[in-house]
Amino acid sequence: MSKRTYSRRNMSMMPETQNDANRKRPKPNTHASTSISSQLSPTVNTKMPPKSSKHRGPVSIPADEMDLDDDSSQPNKLAGALNTMKNKSVMQPTNRSIYGSREGFDSYMQQHNSENKSTNGAANKSRLRKNSFDRMQDSTDDDRKQAGGGPSTIKSRNSQPIVTDDESLEVSQESAKVSKITYIPKTYKATKSVPPRRNVQGQRIAAESKEHELWNDNQENSRFLRLPKDVRNQIYDLAFGGDTIVINYTNYETVEDNEEVKIVPRFKYHCSVFDKLINPFRLGKLDFSRSVSRNFTQLAGVSRQIYHETKNFPYSFNQWAFESHFIMFNFLALEKRLSRAQRMQIRRILLPNQLPHENLLQHMPALEKVYVLQDIYSRGWYKVVGEGKNVKLVKDSSYRG
Repeated sequence: MSKRTYSRRNMSMMPETQNDANRKRPKPNTHASTSISSQLSPTVNTKMPPKSSKHRGPVSIPADEMDLDDDSSQPNKLAGALNTMKNKSVMQPTNRSIYGSREGFDSYMQQHNSENKSTNGAANKSRLRKNSFDRMQDSTDDDRKQAGGGPSTIKSRNSQPIVTDDESLEVSQESAKVSKITYIPKTYKATKSVPPRRNVQGQRIAAESKEHELWNDNQENSRFLRLPKDVRNQIYDLAFGGDTIVINYTNYETVEDNEEVKIVPRFKYHCSVFDKLINPFRLGKLDFSRSVSRNFTQLAGVSRQIYHETKNFPYSFNQWAFESHFIMFNFLALEKRLSRAQRMQIRRILLPNQLPHENLLQHMPALEKVYVLQDIYSRGWYKVVGEGKNVKLVKDSSYRG
């Protein structure tokens, strides 16, 4: 038996089978759909359009007039929107003074700035008037307190009251020009200090003693002691600082008595003060070509208060030079010629031949610089590094002083 093929065109000529009914879409319930559609919109025609017999066979989707490819019956919506936009007018700016021309903007800004200047000028004038009134009020109050007068007033040159306490704070420009303000300089006065409990000899000072009264009288009457403490410290720095103090020791001294030369034992320390920060060990001997004195300035002996304020300044404002390392060791460590408070103020030391030992540095915790002159291996400046028992000297080649 030969094979037979069927095309789509002669599908209608094929015999019906049982599977043909299964491939067709089931028809909806006409009664139910008709009743629901009649309830919603009774005027709408619910009749389905007839099926197209274009392919003469079963189809899964019913054909209707709504074909997406064929839109000749639909109007051009985009063209309508464009026509509508053309008919509408262009949006206009809300504030032409800003969004308008350049000339309009400049005129608007000038008007705006002039309004701000007028407002700020009025506020500044009122503020100045109030400040001037406050200053005049304070000055008159001070004068009233000193004179013991009545209520405070601001008086003109003719001694006529302009503003009283009960009147307003508004002061006119004319009254400000007429009124005369007296300048009262601010007085800088030091605070009073308490007298010491003991004198230089260690004796107790009583509250009713003469020393106690002199301490209070000097604070009231002395112009120098009435200066602030910071100002007095600057004066002390100029009076006590910038010198070189040399400590040496004399065993024997040659004395001429009636054309007879004698050698007299001395065995004592003596001090020489140079007027600048210099190196006194030039060429291995003390250089006395510069001005030198045997003592400090006598400012510390003027009053007891000045002595208490300046007793440690010569040790911190000057550099100390010892004739030898042995003299320095005896002066500071063995004999302890300086008190602990005085040793703690020394900052610079000059030695001719040897660096100080680390144990000796612990007696001078404020020491910063050490200079050795004659030693070939250790000549130069050294800086102190560390604290307490860990202190040591480090060569400082960058320092020149």
